[in-house]
Amino acid sequence: ALVIQLDAAHELMLAPVCSAQGDGSVVPVFWGYVLCPGMASVAFGLLERRQMALIFDLDETLVVAHTLSTAESRRDECIRSKENMLQMASQETNMEERQHFERMAGCLQKEADMLNFDAELLNQYAMSNQVRTQKGMFTPRLESVVMEDGSSIQRPVIRLRDGQVILTRIHPHDRKSSVIVRVRPGWKELHSFLAGMVDSQQRFEVYACTAAERQYALEVWRL
Repeated sequence: ALVIQLDAAHELMLAPVCSAQGDGSVVPVFWGYVLCPGMASVAFGLLERRQMALIFDLDETLVVAHTLSTAESRRDECIRSKENMLQMASQETNMEERQHFERMAGCLQKEADMLNFDAELLNQYAMSNQVRTQKGMFTPRLESVVMEDGSSIQRPVIRLRDGQVILTRIHPHDRKSSVIVRVRPGWKELHSFLAGMVDSQQRFEVYACTAAERQYALEVWRL
């Protein structure tokens, strides 16, 4: 393939292909693709390394994360939805449909309970820099983080349940930036596979995307 720089924001990649014509003949032609700068180099690198690019949605896929305000807002939303489900169940004459609404209400209550627990942990963490659970009192450990400009900061991090529940502060001096992160079950096994720890072959180049701020994404991926 041939890559031509069109301007500062675009590249043209010409790929040689054989195009089948209507009469059955095959004609060699170039297909052209207008790309962002660097895209072709990334694709060629993956082909040379025999790797596939994987893009994960960070939130609600790999992790479930909340600030205090989003945890409380989602909890209240779950409670309202649960009440609606129970009301629909009480008005339903079909037994199967009624049981469906009741099961949905039960799931929403479980999510609301979990969010309430997370909100309580976040409130403790933001106010006193420590959290108390049934297993005792936990205080943060300062973890050094290298920023993109080469500087380093220290974030107070509390890891619970073997690292499956993590409390961190994106901006260490801003308690309102405290976040609780729940890692999806199976992440350790998936990470081992993606990193090539299972058979010593790293077949994937992994990217994570999120609509949240960049520092949040980098911190969650680091954790």
